[in-house]
Amino acid sequence: MLPKFGGAALLDAPADPAAESVAWFEVTETREQRRLVAALGLRTVEGTLRIGWCTFAAGVEGWSYREGLLQSLADYPWMRKAEPTQARALLERVTSGGTGARR
Repeated sequence: MLPKFGGAALLDAPADPAAESVAWFEVTETREQRRLVAALGLRTVEGTLRIGWCTFAAGVEGWSYREGLLQSLADYPWMRKAEPTQARALLERVTSGGTGARR
């Protein structure tokens, strides 16, 4: 079963979106009512703003579009498993003693 998210609140967005930018939201996973921080990579294509990637993080980061893209690609190995697993941001929060530090 795929998770469902609701209650999105904008945490940070570029004042003037460039060709590539990142916006941050707090969302609530509806089944467990867990609050998560989501990042959206935004890219302007032919004058239209489009979402290029989405991932979760322990908090708002100072990522460029490319850094966020690399983080989102690092989360893909879980898709090859038969059983569901936590997102890397949640695992790193637990294993780093709650700091949520990303490398």
